[in-house]
Amino acid sequence: MRRRAPTSPADFRRTDLLGQAAALEAFVSNSKQATTAAATRTAWLVAQQGLSQEAADASAALEATVAPSSAAAQLLGRGAGPEDAHDEFGSQAAAPSNGEPSADAHQQQLEAALEAADGCVEEALVLSAAAAALLAAPGGAGPSGPAALLRLRARLQAAEAKLLQATSVADAVAREMVGHVRRGAAAGLADAGVGPPVDGGLAEALRQLLSLHPLAAADCAAQLQEQAAELEARQVQLLQQRRDAYASFVARCRQQQADRRPSGLLCAARGPCSADNSHVGSTDVDPGLRAGDASSASGDDGTLLPASSTADGWSADEHAVFLHARIGCLGGGGGGEAALQQQLAALLPGRSAQAVLAHERWHREAARLATALRQQETEWRVESAAFLDATAALVADAEVAALARAEAALALLEAHAACLASAAAVEQGRAVREEQQDVEGLVAAAAAAAAAAQRLQAWQAREVYRGRMQHLLAEHKQRRQEQAAAAAAAGRKAAEEAAREAAAEAAVAKQRVQQRRRLDAAKGAERQAAEARRAAEQQQREAALAALRQKVAPALGRDAQRATGSTASSAAVPDPHEAQQHGLFAKALVGAGLSDRQVLADRRWRVYEALRQFGLHATPAGRQAVAAALPAGAQRLDLLTSAQRQAMPSR
Repeated sequence: MRRRAPTSPADFRRTDLLGQAAALEAFVSNSKQATTAAATRTAWLVAQQGLSQEAADASAALEATVAPSSAAAQLLGRGAGPEDAHDEFGSQAAAPSNGEPSADAHQQQLEAALEAADGCVEEALVLSAAAAALLAAPGGAGPSGPAALLRLRARLQAAEAKLLQATSVADAVAREMVGHVRRGAAAGLADAGVGPPVDGGLAEALRQLLSLHPLAAADCAAQLQEQAAELEARQVQLLQQRRDAYASFVARCRQQQADRRPSGLLCAARGPCSADNSHVGSTDVDPGLRAGDASSASGDDGTLLPASSTADGWSADEHAVFLHARIGCLGGGGGGEAALQQQLAALLPGRSAQAVLAHERWHREAARLATALRQQETEWRVESAAFLDATAALVADAEVAALARAEAALALLEAHAACLASAAAVEQGRAVREEQQDVEGLVAAAAAAAAAAQRLQAWQAREVYRGRMQHLLAEHKQRRQEQAAAAAAAGRKAAEEAAREAAAEAAVAKQRVQQRRRLDAAKGAERQAAEARRAAEQQQREAALAALRQKVAPALGRDAQRATGSTASSAAVPDPHEAQQHGLFAKALVGAGLSDRQVLADRRWRVYEALRQFGLHATPAGRQAVAAALPAGAQRLDLLTSAQRQAMPSR
């Protein structure tokens, strides 16, 4: 971009800055006010149009469907306009039950959004005035001018964003108000009884549905009405065919019974079983197909009884008896047609079996035709409801597409306006940017010079610091060398002193070893002399003992069997009674009901077994040893011997 070299501070300004600032302020003010006014006007028009259309549609629907005595009919009868209808629906939707905001809340939100938009416009005007004042200041913008202008620009952009947000909120609230009124109108129509279409009412239901979506395209509405008319014509033709078949059946039956008595048409909202051979059920017959003024009475099983007579000549009482018997016989476990004929023969003696069978065939055929007619009506209702659901989705999509196209057109217009405003702002701010570039050039040159001076000063400081550090490093190295030399000299001196001390200690240790050796030799000689004395004394004691043994030795020979043989008392013949008494000790222990473990744990048994191995158990000494042994557990008096009882202490 072109730069102009300034020659003096007065060149930083332009002569038309005040005019440009005023024009910029006017343009910003007008554009913001125009944007706010356009958004507000658009929202109000959309809301007003939606309210008017919804009120008109609701009034027409209510006038067509509500009873004349209702409050809505009275309101329409006294000439209420769309505003009154809106008030009626607004009163119904003022306090919604599903948590939806009311109309007052929507109005408050819309007012808050508009107040926020006004505040943003005022803020933009204040910022524009501040920018104009900054540019018109004496002496130019100064060094801090560009930064201040950039801050003002950022605040202007923020104010513009707030304004756009406020207008978006106002637009959304207006759309919500339209939807609120539309939902209120739909609720009013539902409360008034507008439901699924009946025969011939599909076109009216479609018209009401299209009235709820006024923004749908006209060609879409025409096509839907054409499809509804075609569908309704086809269904009406099918229904007419079913009605004609039923009417021809009734006419044929009446023609056959014309010579007997007048008959009425079977007409019931609940008929007998279907045409097939299933069990008795209930069917629905259209009351519009009744021939004559005869009414129907409901039976206990859900079937309807004719008031006068049937088409085949049976009276009402006979047909009632037939239906009652048919339910009991043709039901589950009833016996079938044979049981039915037998029961009717008893109940209706005037009717033959052929008449009963003919009436049964007539009854089934009438039920089949009525069921076919009801099925056709049901299919018509289901198809109509499906068509209305699909139509509702289609017109809703068409309305959404129309709104989207309108919003796109509005966005295109806003974009075009924004482009024009941007071009004007670019043209208006070109001079300011040139001034900013000049000032920025001077500021950059001054900043570059200051930065160069700072770099030179920093380099000089680094050089001084580097020299000082080198000097300190050299002094440190020299100090370390001196310390190393002093340490080496001290180490050598300490090594010499350690060698001298080691030599002196070695000489003293040698003398100590020699003295210890002499002491050990003297102790060894004394120990040998003491051992020699003790050996001599032991020999003397052995000699004295040998002489004593020679003096007191008995005049008996050495006999080893004498120590292990029997004594004189044990070798004597024992008393047989006593031997028998003490020989049964083991048998007494075993026969007393004791277990092997208890017997082996008894000390008396162990003593007895030891004596028995050496053949001493029968001796008096052995008997005494066994008697003296105590049992391991508590003693039983019945198991003790007489010797044991005598040896027991008295209590």
